[in-house]
This record gives sequence, C-alpha cells and structure tokens, in this order.
Amino acid sequence: GCDVAAVLREVIETQRSIVERKQVEVLIDIQATPELPVDCALLRIVVGNLIRNAFAYTREGSVSITLDRSGIRVSDTGVGIADNRLDDIFKPFYSDQGGEGIGLSLVRRICLRYGWRLDVSSELGAGTCFSLLFDA
Repeated sequence: GCDVAAVLREVIETQRSIVERKQVEVLIDIQATPELPVDCALLRIVVGNLIRNAFAYTREGSVSITLDRSGIRVSDTGVGIADNRLDDIFKPFYSDQGGEGIGLSLVRRICLRYGWRLDVSSELGAGTCFSLLFDA
C-alpha cells in the first residue's frame, strides 16, 4: 500500500522552495492517514502537480492542504482560473504560463486509472481549490 500522508509531506517539502521567497503561508491539516493500494509514484505525480500549481500560482496569502479519509484538498489564494478555461486545464499541453503543460492531463489519466475524482473550483483573482477524492 501507499501511505498517502507520507507522500503528501514529501511532495510539500520538495516543492516548498517555490513559495520560500513569497508571502505565502503553507497550511497542512492531516486528519487521517489512509493507505491506498496504488503505485506511490503515480500518487506522487498527482499530488505533486496539484501542490506545485498551487505554489506557483499563489503570489501571496496561503495554500491550504487537507488530507482526510476521503481524499486531499489543495486550496490556494492564487490568481484563479476563468470559468471558460476550467475545462482547458486538463487538456494535453495546455499551459497558462508557457510551462510544459502536461501536468494536469497526466493527472487526469492517473485519476481515471484508479477511479479517483478530481474536482476543481476557482474564482478569478481569488484562488483555486482542487479536491482529489479517492472513492469517487
């Protein structure tokens, strides 16, 4: 099995440098420590993308990362995503900032493979929240 909390902590530490020089508080709330019968490397890709995006797109404020039995929620006070672009972010090679843009399409494929659900809600200028639900 894969220890979700351990993967989450590891990913946060490896990505933390992105927010080091910004006025961004990282809030971590681990309410449960589920083990999933999945490949840890694939979970790391999914979690890594969500956290890296939250860190990269948040200039100030906070990124809140919550883990409970049902899944992981990553909520930020970043730039947000316009409603009409929410569907685009999962398309291959889509990127707002000229990055490689493969992240979320790969995330979606992994979620489909394991039957996870990935919900996103966002408000332009206010922030974005991704919810990864393990038992969709």
